[in-house]
Amino acid sequence: MSALPSLPAPEKSQHSAEQAHPLNTLESGKIAQLVADLDITGSEKEHYLTGWMGSRSLVMIRNYQDNRGTSSGFVLTVPGRYRFSVQAITFRIPKILLWATFRLKPRTMTLVAWQPLGERAKMVQYRNIPDAAVKAELDQQWRDINDYLGEACWQKERHYPLWQRLESTADERRLNALSAALHDGSRALQQDGEFSGLWQGDIFVAIRPAGDSSPLPSLIISWQEEDALRSYLYGWLDDNEGGQTLAMAYRPQKEEAFFTLNRFDARHLQKALALLESVISANTAQA
Repeated sequence: MSALPSLPAPEKSQHSAEQAHPLNTLESGKIAQLVADLDITGSEKEHYLTGWMGSRSLVMIRNYQDNRGTSSGFVLTVPGRYRFSVQAITFRIPKILLWATFRLKPRTMTLVAWQPLGERAKMVQYRNIPDAAVKAELDQQWRDINDYLGEACWQKERHYPLWQRLESTADERRLNALSAALHDGSRALQQDGEFSGLWQGDIFVAIRPAGDSSPLPSLIISWQEEDALRSYLYGWLDDNEGGQTLAMAYRPQKEEAFFTLNRFDARHLQKALALLESVISANTAQA
């Protein structure tokens, strides 16, 4: 079995790379609106949400509070290289000072900054970056973020269709059939933590039986990509209504932990679904 070819880009709504506002003229109101468009809590309280753009993590921040004021925006981490921040900051100014300076609202500021990873690395504002190649790369990252948000909003507006397809595909019958096919006693199995399975061509497939940590069998599918072994974990948790709910996770490298995927992480869910369908088809006659 071979790793999957490239998949078509997921549908988008509201935002896209083509519609991305240029970083050098980006205003705080636009940033706040981008964050609000993907809000899933319905709350104005401080909160954070981590999404995944390939192996890059994107932290979405809403109403973070500190001594200087309130900030909302995005922090993208490119592993081993740098962090890229796009934030809208509303400064904390006492009402009496607002009145004294004839202001109706506190002052706002847009922060677009780049920070190489490392103990002594300093944050540099976008407008002060001397290297044109670095600025061009950040421009592309910003377009990618807008694509991600557009794909996520499309999933959210339609009640997460990719997640629903994953839930229906990774059901108990198929997982049990896959477990039986892998553990038929005819082959020596390899371990990945509590999971045991086999390399099938370019893909490693491993199962963990149902137990205390999961009401149904759990599955890991791994593949080699960009000199790293990446993995999806398909698991199930008990919900509050006596049923089970799907829990998806992504591991960027074998040495790292698994990170939870959101219902709107469209590209990861699309790939996870295609890999799952391919593995089930190759291993079970009834799937």
